[in-house]
Amino acid sequence: MMLEQDTSSSTHAPGPVSEAEPMAQDLNMRAASELRRLLRGDVRMLKPLILKTLEIVNGRYTLRKCSSVGHYVRVTARPYVYNRGTIAIGDRVIIRNETVRCELVAAHGAHLEIGPRTWVGYGCSIAAQRSIRIGADCHIGPFTNILDNDYHDVYDHHTKPESRPVTIGNNVWIGTRVIILPGVTIGEGAVIGAGAVVTRDVPPRSVAAGNPARVLRTL
Repeated sequence: MMLEQDTSSSTHAPGPVSEAEPMAQDLNMRAASELRRLLRGDVRMLKPLILKTLEIVNGRYTLRKCSSVGHYVRVTARPYVYNRGTIAIGDRVIIRNETVRCELVAAHGAHLEIGPRTWVGYGCSIAAQRSIRIGADCHIGPFTNILDNDYHDVYDHHTKPESRPVTIGNNVWIGTRVIILPGVTIGEGAVIGAGAVVTRDVPPRSVAAGNPARVLRTL
């Protein structure tokens, strides 16, 4: 259950206007409503409460290798966590692992950040060699790959190229099986269609899809 007022928000996402505060208030209102129904004798609220509590406990255990984990982080099953740098998980993040485990990787000296209230679907691989920052209230569909390094040079396959940071703004929705390549910035409120390969920046509040992804319209 989530009863505290959450004032956390990503400080790295572009755009002067953020929808994080009203979304946090909505979560608090729903949590309070569930608690009131339970206290009034609605036993149907008991099972969801127990499941959420177990997911929170599981999150504290399975994310113990992360540098910091916020309040009420919920995790199903067990993700793969490799941390040789910094991995920061914001408040109320949800990470699903039922079908396929997620991968959270921070190489030596790298920084991986997932903002408050972001939802990460099963099978996602987020691998930072330098820096990957994901804002608040994002939705990352199953089997999404986010990486800031190509790992092999096009001409010399034995040479590792320089990493280029990836930044994803607040309230970004990413469809299933999207690939986000090094150096990309996705603006606040953008939507990325399923199966897209994002090779260049996506402006705020726009819809992009395709391989390579291109902007289809603005919201």
